[in-house]
Amino acid sequence: MYFKIIAFKQKDTIEVVKNSSEITPYLSQFCDCYQEVFGGAPYFETFESQTLETEFSELLDQKPGSCILLARDDVGVSGFGVGYIQPEDNAFYIAELGVSARKRGQRLGKRLFQSLLEYGGKQQPTKFRLRTLKDEGQNKVALHLYRSCGFLETGDIETILSQRKDGSTSTDQRVVMEAPLSG
Repeated sequence: MYFKIIAFKQKDTIEVVKNSSEITPYLSQFCDCYQEVFGGAPYFETFESQTLETEFSELLDQKPGSCILLARDDVGVSGFGVGYIQPEDNAFYIAELGVSARKRGQRLGKRLFQSLLEYGGKQQPTKFRLRTLKDEGQNKVALHLYRSCGFLETGDIETILSQRKDGSTSTDQRVVMEAPLSG
């Protein structure tokens, strides 16, 4: 008799974190995942863990409509999304989106992004906004995701100065994208 064993990948759970006390148990894993995502290609950035912990805790407690979405599996935090309301025009700003290398190619980034849009829509914004690496070659997957969800380039380009892993500083160009509220 022949048996075929089928293994099902457990889907990551996505949790919405709305204040610093809710993220405390996951803060170290979140910061490790953040460093992995932005420490690799194409960014090669470096961050002090304590600085990240402070900045994200303050964001949750001080920015209106803020959230951090944490994707978790049996290993730990596998991805994240960060968003908040920008009070000057009431846009929901998607500040960060990242997926651990071990989970890339499994549509986790899309699930996180759609969850951010769903959460952000409940904050009653005027529109959605994000900024992402302008380089089409280095950022093809992310740009495709954003465009497929109705985001268009506004024409605004921001130059970002970043600390690199090798100790140098350099600049990247980021394109601003916006999408109207759906429905």
